[in-house]
Amino acid sequence: MKKSEFLRNAGRSMRAQSVIAAKMLGVTVELSPEETEDIAKGASLPPIADGQEWTPGLNLAGGTIVTYGGKNYQVVQGHIAQAGWEPDNTPALFAPIKGDFAEWAQPQGSHDAYMTGDKVSFGGKVWISTVDGNVWQPGVYGWEEI
Repeated sequence: MKKSEFLRNAGRSMRAQSVIAAKMLGVTVELSPEETEDIAKGASLPPIADGQEWTPGLNLAGGTIVTYGGKNYQVVQGHIAQAGWEPDNTPALFAPIKGDFAEWAQPQGSHDAYMTGDKVSFGGKVWISTVDGNVWQPGVYGWEEI
């Protein structure tokens, strides 16, 4: 296989994987005939990463833990890691972990609101969410200190 053909096929495969990931997240994507064919041929996502060093191309499910720059982060929204979306640059995708739990961060909307059972650290304490769609600061509403 020629280098140019290899690169073209690799690019198609990455696009097909991105399309599959978008579909899993409920995002509408317009497909070209070639992309439809690639997906029909069984393009698949890479295995879900957990506890690995962050690198582009990782399949990161919500709740997954990754390491980047010597720090641990928990994935807020599932996605395929891309250059420019490093954990320290994208708080909508990653929450820094201090100690055993992610540090509480103010949700920006329903896509990153805390769910019942989510645990966070805040104010030197560990909290558990007692409601779904929790956008309140621990100690205000919807949290129980544990």
